Amino acid sequence: MKCFELALQEELGDFVDRVARDACAAAPGLGCERARGLIDLVLRTRLRRCAACAHENECGCERPGRHLHDDARELANICASNAADLVDRGTVRDGVEARLSSVLYRAFAPVVVDGRECHACAGTRGR
Repeated sequence: MKCFELALQEELGDFVDRVARDACAAAPGLGCERARGLIDLVLRTRLRRCAACAHENECGCERPGRHLHDDARELANICASNAADLVDRGTVRDGVEARLSSVLYRAFAPVVVDGRECHACAGTRGR
């Protein structure tokens, strides 16, 4: 299965805060706390450990617990769709979703990198 890795140069919480601020600038009605909560939830539920990491075995992972099966575009679209539902301004929803998707993709693209083919990712979650 194709695997991606979250390659952050900062703590996950700091990354989420930064991305939430960018999302709020693109969709002012979203609110920073809701944006942060949503982005944090999506990332935490999508991050996986490979089976070997989950059992604390040495698997050679460069970033244990930072595996994803979603690329940057998919993550951006998941967050944007849910965030646009929170803003819910009727007919402008599609525009809000498109703006958010672009902003979120720009944030995720540099840090969601191609991983190795992941045969050990067994759906275990965790960071």
